Amino acid sequence: MNDIPETLEQLYSPGTPMSEVHPDFRGMSLQLWRKLKISEQAKKYLAKLNPGEAPLSKQSIATARDNYGMKGM
Repeated sequence: MNDIPETLEQLYSPGTPMSEVHPDFRGMSLQLWRKLKISEQAKKYLAKLNPGEAPLSKQSIATARDNYGMKGM
């Protein structure tokens, strides 16, 4: 377990008792943790913005104009 974690999943979760932490565990640098945390948040945010990845039942689909010039949603 001398390896330095490279992903957030390799870290111990908050609240883990010290008795369960391996004695050689060194964690990761604050700079790497910030970079990974921000990129994870950005991926979640972009997933919300991109409606193409939402299930079809939650997408708004526009139809062609009807005879009255109105658009259906």
